Amino acid sequence: MQYLREYLDPKYSWWLADSRYLISLNEIPPTAENLRILFYCEECDGDEDLPYHVAKLEDIKIDQDGDYNFCCPEYDYDGSYQECVDCSELPEELKDIFESTSFEKVYDDVDEEDEE
Repeated sequence: MQYLREYLDPKYSWWLADSRYLISLNEIPPTAENLRILFYCEECDGDEDLPYHVAKLEDIKIDQDGDYNFCCPEYDYDGSYQECVDCSELPEELKDIFESTSFEKVYDDVDEEDEE
Protein backbone atom coordinates (compact mmCIF):
# COMPACT_ATOMS: atom_id res chain seq x y z
CA MET A 1 0.00 0.00 0.00
CA GLN A 2 1.22 3.52 -0.82
CA TYR A 3 0.49 6.87 0.70
CA LEU A 4 -1.49 9.44 -1.27
CA ARG A 5 1.46 11.86 -1.25
CA GLU A 6 3.45 9.36 -3.33
CA TYR A 7 1.00 9.91 -6.21
CA LEU A 8 0.96 13.71 -6.08
CA ASP A 9 2.98 15.58 -8.71
CA PRO A 10 6.04 16.93 -6.84
CA LYS A 11 6.07 20.21 -8.78
CA TYR A 12 3.02 21.35 -6.79
CA SER A 13 2.53 22.31 -3.17
CA TRP A 14 -0.31 20.00 -2.13
CA TRP A 15 -2.76 20.76 0.67
CA LEU A 16 -5.91 19.07 1.95
CA ALA A 17 -8.98 21.11 2.91
CA ASP A 18 -10.51 19.29 5.85
CA SER A 19 -12.94 20.48 8.51
CA ARG A 20 -12.21 24.20 8.08
CA TYR A 21 -8.42 23.71 8.03
CA LEU A 22 -5.72 23.32 5.38
CA ILE A 23 -3.22 20.51 5.96
CA SER A 24 0.07 20.31 4.07
CA LEU A 25 0.63 17.04 2.17
CA ASN A 26 4.21 17.63 0.99
CA GLU A 27 7.25 19.79 1.63
CA ILE A 28 7.09 21.94 -1.52
CA PRO A 29 6.93 25.66 -0.58
CA PRO A 30 3.62 27.10 -1.85
CA THR A 31 3.31 29.89 -4.39
CA ALA A 32 0.23 31.32 -6.10
CA GLU A 33 1.15 29.28 -9.19
CA ASN A 34 1.96 25.89 -7.65
CA LEU A 35 -0.69 25.70 -4.91
CA ARG A 36 -3.12 22.76 -5.27
CA ILE A 37 -5.80 21.91 -2.73
CA LEU A 38 -7.63 18.58 -2.51
CA PHE A 39 -11.15 18.59 -1.12
CA TYR A 40 -13.87 15.99 -0.66
CA CYS A 41 -17.07 16.46 -2.67
CA GLU A 42 -20.39 15.06 -1.45
CA GLU A 43 -21.94 15.81 -4.86
CA CYS A 44 -19.55 13.34 -6.50
CA ASP A 45 -19.56 10.70 -3.77
CA GLY A 46 -20.64 7.44 -5.37
CA ASP A 47 -19.43 8.41 -8.85
CA GLU A 48 -16.98 6.17 -10.66
CA ASP A 49 -14.19 8.64 -9.96
CA LEU A 50 -12.96 9.37 -6.47
CA PRO A 51 -15.09 11.99 -4.72
CA TYR A 52 -12.22 14.48 -4.51
CA HIS A 53 -11.45 17.56 -6.56
CA VAL A 54 -8.30 19.65 -6.95
CA ALA A 55 -8.60 23.42 -6.64
CA LYS A 56 -6.14 25.97 -7.92
CA LEU A 57 -5.98 29.35 -6.21
CA GLU A 58 -8.31 30.91 -8.80
CA ASP A 59 -10.97 28.24 -8.12
CA ILE A 60 -11.45 29.31 -4.51
CA LYS A 61 -14.36 31.57 -3.60
CA ILE A 62 -14.74 33.82 -0.57
CA ASP A 63 -17.89 34.22 1.54
CA GLN A 64 -19.23 37.17 3.55
CA ASP A 65 -17.25 36.06 6.63
CA GLY A 66 -13.97 36.00 4.68
CA ASP A 67 -13.84 32.20 4.75
CA TYR A 68 -12.65 30.28 1.70
CA ASN A 69 -15.16 28.05 -0.12
CA PHE A 70 -14.42 25.08 -2.35
CA CYS A 71 -17.20 24.18 -4.78
CA CYS A 72 -17.78 21.21 -7.06
CA PRO A 73 -16.67 22.18 -10.59
CA GLU A 74 -19.52 20.12 -12.06
CA TYR A 75 -22.26 22.22 -10.46
CA ASP A 76 -22.87 25.96 -10.48
CA TYR A 77 -22.47 27.61 -7.11
CA ASP A 78 -25.94 27.90 -5.61
CA GLY A 79 -25.04 29.08 -2.13
CA SER A 80 -23.56 25.74 -1.14
CA TYR A 81 -20.00 24.54 -1.06
CA GLN A 82 -18.26 21.23 -0.51
CA GLU A 83 -15.56 22.41 1.87
CA CYS A 84 -14.83 25.64 3.70
CA VAL A 85 -11.60 26.87 5.28
CA ASP A 86 -11.82 29.33 8.15
CA CYS A 87 -9.93 32.52 7.28
CA SER A 88 -8.55 32.71 10.82
CA GLU A 89 -7.08 29.21 10.51
CA LEU A 90 -4.86 29.73 7.46
CA PRO A 91 -1.40 28.21 7.85
CA GLU A 92 1.39 30.79 8.04
CA GLU A 93 2.85 29.54 4.73
CA LEU A 94 -0.35 30.51 2.92
CA LYS A 95 -1.30 33.82 4.52
CA ASP A 96 0.64 36.12 2.16
CA ILE A 97 -0.62 34.21 -0.89
CA PHE A 98 -4.27 34.35 0.18
CA GLU A 99 -4.12 37.98 1.39
CA SER A 100 -2.69 39.16 -1.94
CA THR A 101 -5.29 37.34 -4.05
CA SER A 102 -8.67 38.67 -5.18
CA PHE A 103 -11.18 35.85 -4.82
CA GLU A 104 -14.58 35.58 -6.46
CA LYS A 105 -17.22 36.57 -3.92
CA VAL A 106 -20.13 34.24 -3.23
CA TYR A 107 -22.29 36.92 -1.66
CA ASP A 108 -23.83 40.21 -2.66
CA ASP A 109 -22.36 43.45 -1.30
CA VAL A 110 -25.13 45.18 0.65
CA ASP A 111 -24.58 48.58 2.19
CA GLU A 112 -26.51 49.46 5.32
CA GLU A 113 -27.82 52.56 3.51
CA ASP A 114 -29.29 50.34 0.78
CA GLU A 115 -31.25 48.33 3.36
CA GLU A 116 -33.10 51.39 4.70
